[in-house]
Amino acid sequence: MLEPHQIGRSVLRKEGRAKVTGQALYVDDVTPAGTLHGVTVRSPVARGRIKAIHFDPSIPWDEYTVVTAADIPGANVVKLIADDQPYLASSMVNHPEEPVVLIAHRDRARADAARRHITIAWKANTKRARRSSSTSSRTACSPSRIRSTA
Repeated sequence: MLEPHQIGRSVLRKEGRAKVTGQALYVDDVTPAGTLHGVTVRSPVARGRIKAIHFDPSIPWDEYTVVTAADIPGANVVKLIADDQPYLASSMVNHPEEPVVLIAHRDRARADAARRHITIAWKANTKRARRSSSTSSRTACSPSRIRSTA
């Protein structure tokens, strides 16, 4: 229970000096032996077909761990509401920033730099989804369905 004289006063923190002087260690400052730093290559398109994934030959890819949908054992799916969200896009992307490739390396900066040396050939899909004939052309919140009671 707080004493009445403590309310409204600064509390001395034993780690405060180390934090404000930059001497405190944070999780990001510690790299245990064998740590791999990972980055994700994501889709820049909202919807489209992946035609090819190209790895720049100037990068020594054998020094990296590279994972695509083809490397996932079993079903490539995360169950959200339905089993329709892949861990990594394989042939189609269904939303912007969908993960396509994972890269890991012992050096964080090299992992991040390698990401920029992977290019993905796309066939963007700009077609709108077709409605079935049983679907109304108006939605429940269409302005034409809102009526004033005044």
